Amino acid sequence: MRTIIGLRGDVYGMDVHNIAGGNSGNRAAQVLSPKVNLIFGPWSETEFYLDFGQGFHSNDARGVTAATNPATPLPRSTGAEAGLRTGIIPNLRSELSLWLLDLQSELVWDGDAGTNTPSGPTRRYGVELANWYTPTNWLTIDADYAWSHARFTDKEAAGEFVPEALVTTFDGGVAVHDLDGALSAWSAGLRLRYFGPRPLTQDGIIQSRSTTLVYGDIGYRIDPDWTVGFDVFKLLGARSSDID
Repeated sequence: MRTIIGLRGDVYGMDVHNIAGGNSGNRAAQVLSPKVNLIFGPWSETEFYLDFGQGFHSNDARGVTAATNPATPLPRSTGAEAGLRTGIIPNLRSELSLWLLDLQSELVWDGDAGTNTPSGPTRRYGVELANWYTPTNWLTIDADYAWSHARFTDKEAAGEFVPEALVTTFDGGVAVHDLDGALSAWSAGLRLRYFGPRPLTQDGIIQSRSTTLVYGDIGYRIDPDWTVGFDVFKLLGARSSDID
């Protein structure tokens, strides 16, 4: 068993002077964030781990120093994770993790105002699976999958869904490299990324579309210090929104 223990301390000073008139002021805040990591093994090329930790995010100083309903300066987060890392299958490295994250205050993008706004507390949990397979020294195949569940926990009348919170993602690809003979200077790859539908409103009625993107690349090593690469994005001509 291996143990990693840490403690992080942060101090913030926020000073707002509104030159156009309106809310001004200053505020100081501090937070301590403990972290604990336990690792067990390895047994049969496999090790298990347990993580616990706290952190924070900072809110916009203009909201923190507001005269009415000021935002929390440094909302705290508390997270935990359990997982395993294994190489029990030859040439395959896999990682599986289950995680939980509680936020004291969520930052939600407000498309009408064009800024993030502090919202209520949320809970997220999910699963992540990552794999790297190298059957030969010139071929690498990787595939990552993630699923998450995000909800407000304060029973807001507007609904419990967290707008823009991703639910399902996949990222995988094939890479050819370190070839022999006449092809030794060449490398190439093909990659697919998928982002599933996500709620756009707090009641969950309006959902985004899913997005699937395919990329390709090819490279040529001129000498040990220089490589020229050519990348093609959206090989299938997908139409996707930068902002929904």
